[in-house]
Amino acid sequence: MKQSGHRDSGREPINPRIVLRALIIKYLYKSDDRETADRISENICMQYFPGYPSFTSEKPFDASLFADIRKRLGMDSVNAINEKIAVHPTDLDLLSEAREISEGMTDRIYKSHLHGEKPRTYRQTARKEYLHTAQKKKKIESISMRFKLCMNNN
Repeated sequence: MKQSGHRDSGREPINPRIVLRALIIKYLYKSDDRETADRISENICMQYFPGYPSFTSEKPFDASLFADIRKRLGMDSVNAINEKIAVHPTDLDLLSEAREISEGMTDRIYKSHLHGEKPRTYRQTARKEYLHTAQKKKKIESISMRFKLCMNNN
């Protein structure tokens, strides 16, 4: 795997896996470049996740690494990476997942010869309502994003 860094200028190259995982930490904690580098240098778990073999109190890399990565990849690529690595479940998604799990449990537990008629679950209605609400939410987020872009351009 190609290393990230400049051998000619004296900076030690950094494994791209470490860089990507540091970007994940930066994104998850919504921290700036320096705060992320400090957080990684102070926390053993934050050093383990990117792949450092042991804890060190020294900064594993300079905060300017993030700026270098943004320059190399471009902001569109960095934003695309952030979208791919960060899935934020919403209350709506969690509720739908819980509904699906409970429906599956009902199916496994139900025995027609023991229980007679199967209890109503209104699966189709619940699924339609979930999809309808999720689509509305996406439209609202899209409108909100367009509004923010419009405000930034003015």
